[in-house]
Amino acid sequence: MIKYLLLKVFNMKTIVQSSFALIFALLLIGCTSTNKSEPDFYVYKILTPVEWQQSQGKEYVVLSAIDQSGEFVHLAEAKNYQDIARRFSGGATEAIILKLDPNKLAGDLVKEANPGDPTEYYHLYGGRIPMDAVVSSSVLTL
Repeated sequence: MIKYLLLKVFNMKTIVQSSFALIFALLLIGCTSTNKSEPDFYVYKILTPVEWQQSQGKEYVVLSAIDQSGEFVHLAEAKNYQDIARRFSGGATEAIILKLDPNKLAGDLVKEANPGDPTEYYHLYGGRIPMDAVVSSSVLTL
């Protein structure tokens, strides 16, 4: 009988220890898992320094005239924002590059080719760029 009770107590102690080990392991996994809120990629918006200055303190980024008059907002990728900024600089000596979280953009983000150009670019249809979508900003010397 004593042997039976000791065995039962030992088994309960093992179960409790195993439960604590399992809870600890789950907590450890939760603490070291990757952040699911980070996007798989970023998009970039090219602004003039004046447009970026005008955006400060506002809810949305102030868009360029071409974005305001068109049907979509022009965006770029990390691999091409420098070339695009230089191509459309209009003689400016610097541009502001906004790194954007695409999950926080308001509107429909579409990657597509422009007419007459097979290269695909990101366009934001029916939307705007909330300031909280801006991950970082940097100055690009042109």
